[in-house]
Amino acid sequence: MYIKPYSDKCKNRSGDKIVNCKQYFDYLLKKEKIKRNLEQSNLTVYETMKVYGPYYKDKIKGGIITVYYPLYFDRKIDSILLLDIKADFLKDFLHDFNGGNFTNFSLDKKIKINEFIFNIIAKQKYFDPMKIPIQRSYWFFSLICLVIFIFLFVTYEFILFLRENINDNKKDKLTGLYRKDCFNGTKYSVSCIIIIDIDYFKNINDTYGHQVGDIVLKEVSDRIRYFISKTDIGIRWGGEEFVILLGEEIDIKQLKIKLNQLLHAISDIKICNIDVTISIGSFLSPNKIILANAFKSADEALYESKRTGRNKYTILMN
Repeated sequence: MYIKPYSDKCKNRSGDKIVNCKQYFDYLLKKEKIKRNLEQSNLTVYETMKVYGPYYKDKIKGGIITVYYPLYFDRKIDSILLLDIKADFLKDFLHDFNGGNFTNFSLDKKIKINEFIFNIIAKQKYFDPMKIPIQRSYWFFSLICLVIFIFLFVTYEFILFLRENINDNKKDKLTGLYRKDCFNGTKYSVSCIIIIDIDYFKNINDTYGHQVGDIVLKEVSDRIRYFISKTDIGIRWGGEEFVILLGEEIDIKQLKIKLNQLLHAISDIKICNIDVTISIGSFLSPNKIILANAFKSADEALYESKRTGRNKYTILMN
């Protein structure tokens, strides 16, 4: 079985006058020193294989690797299989793989592509273990991690910004507490509510002026905000009246301790050199009830605190 030269350039490169396929076949055997008969040698077909390249030809992008693969029948040469392989096939594969999987694998420059192809065909059976000529770019992996981190950080900050702005729209500008209208007309349910009223606040405004009155309102609200937990909600209900909605369950003993602390948080330190006190009304229920009903009961308790001397708390229970 003879092969036909795959191009005229191949015939011309031999330097000899080649007329037919047999002459070209004999030329390849001689030029590549391919054994005609393996009976007298211990060679395997893989040891008779030749891989050359890459060669660079006109009108072909990248190089060409040529494989001479002798085919034997009963250990006698029968034909030669010539394979042309694009030298950049691995680069093209990695380029497509990286683009589709967002990775950055590259060829190891230390490995020769012709040796790699030889080992692939030889199936690693008679030669040293084949090294895959691919390496990962760790700087690219680090860059991807950095980009992901920045994206998550910016997203997190943006969400916080939106939440703060949404919450700011719900808050009273002077005190920083939530506005009453954010809770009116809703089916908000609570098990404990506290109503706070600044004692004799009208006298403060009349005596010291509304500017000092605003300072008192802001300082009282700051102390309330510092006093409450993260699960509680502080509300400026209107004028000098504030509401705290407790987010966690609490018993009567714990509530009394909390209200005593709140009274002292306001009265122990003067505001603008003024003795400021508060009256408190609270409602406690073992089960959550509608806010409007809870507020009504707490308001009754607040009235009782004012009627019986102020600067004190009263608790009503369901």
